[in-house]
Amino acid sequence: GATGNTYQTPVLNQSVSYWVQVGNGVNSSNSTTATLMVGPQVATPVFSPNGGAFAANTTQSVSLSCPTPGASIFYKLGTSSQYIAYTGAFNITSNNSAQAYATATNHVQSAYASASFLFYTTAPKILGNSTLQSSVNYGYSTSFFVFASNASLYQWYQGASGDTSTLLASSTTQSSLTTPPVLGATNYWVRVSNPIGNIDSPTFTAASYPVPVV
Repeated sequence: GATGNTYQTPVLNQSVSYWVQVGNGVNSSNSTTATLMVGPQVATPVFSPNGGAFAANTTQSVSLSCPTPGASIFYKLGTSSQYIAYTGAFNITSNNSAQAYATATNHVQSAYASASFLFYTTAPKILGNSTLQSSVNYGYSTSFFVFASNASLYQWYQGASGDTSTLLASSTTQSSLTTPPVLGATNYWVRVSNPIGNIDSPTFTAASYPVPVV
């Protein structure tokens, strides 16, 4: 048998339990039993809502579900080290985080799910921004950014400030924007928001230097 302080199991095709006896020729002590589960993994539980940004003084009723039939769900809030059995929806009313996992008979424990809940009392403010005009070589990109407080969402648009006709779908959650290749003067702006309100940035303009004539 194995005589070291570690043991690598053979390839397992069923659940197996192991324990170790530690001795020195005079006395010995037995470890607790460790059981290795072999089987399908329980699906990761799902929070609803899956976290997000909310207005202060509201109550969010949070539920959990798991697609695996017969699964039991366990969750904890914040920095607690104790998971408790989920028996029904629970309320969150202030900044908090949640984590959950699920188990089922003859299944491997699920992966952990997590969600963050942020509550806002005031609308966002833009505290500063990059230069409003940037010139680069033809066909190159440039960047713009804002500094904001109490922001939960950034939505960048092409056009003059306030023109919401062209949302840049790939740049909706960041405080900075890297433009597409600049082929001529193009305007951009960003709307900073949270559940209380929003504020629009000034217009940023990207321009290109003329293409050299060869």
